[in-house]
Amino acid sequence: MNQALELRVQERTAELHESEERFRSLSNASLEGIMIYNQGVILDANLAFARLFGYEQPEELIGTNGLEYLLSPESRASIHEQMQRKETAPLEVTGIRKDGTAFAAETDSRLVKYLGHDASIVSCRDITDRKRAQEERGSVPSNSCARSLHVCRVSGRRKGREWRARSMINWARP
Repeated sequence: MNQALELRVQERTAELHESEERFRSLSNASLEGIMIYNQGVILDANLAFARLFGYEQPEELIGTNGLEYLLSPESRASIHEQMQRKETAPLEVTGIRKDGTAFAAETDSRLVKYLGHDASIVSCRDITDRKRAQEERGSVPSNSCARSLHVCRVSGRRKGREWRARSMINWARP
């Protein structure tokens, strides 16, 4: 009986690792940056998100205040307004890369459950080329401005900075 139970645990563990690896591969293969955050703190992000902002690995961002480090002051204000209105529409923002350069970005976010808690998942893409093409054609709306950004990363890993990030927002280990 113990042997059968032990075999079942090994099978389930292998299935879990396979599922996590499939998800990690899909997340890291994404062409769009994706992050998960709660109360401004980045809980997780994919590789595309990290690289979009000039970082080598997502772990460099986990546990940081994404709004403070990754957005212009105007974009932070727009995001706060959007959050107060509980809106989740796509927004244009001004992102700030690790080296301090600014770029035009578009984000979209949704509320999700992450490890049993409410959080936001955000997709983010660089729209610099699109904005440049619009300007060259003279088709940029006069009221266009940087608006909002949220950031996230989904993965099965639960260690290191991710735990530190959760403790910053008073989440306990599951």
